[in-house]
Amino acid sequence: MNVYKVTLSIIIGEYEKTTTTFVRASCFKLANDYAIYLESHTPEKLDWSEDKFVLDLYGEFAYQASAEKVKHSDIEYIGSLLSNLPLR
Repeated sequence: MNVYKVTLSIIIGEYEKTTTTFVRASCFKLANDYAIYLESHTPEKLDWSEDKFVLDLYGEFAYQASAEKVKHSDIEYIGSLLSNLPLR
């Protein structure tokens, strides 16, 4: 399994929000799909039939994802930073 940084665009009418998440997946496509699935409001009703966007809530939300593979050395570095954070 690889780790991917997925940039997700969420379009709601005239507004667009961009968010980034990390996903563990076997390929780029699954990383993109999983990020969309996690962000959606009704994952069981997503409309995957569009070419560029995945639609949710009958088109009220549109998602577009772009994944890039994270290097193993970067994962180790991020892990070391997170392990040093104080627990609250």
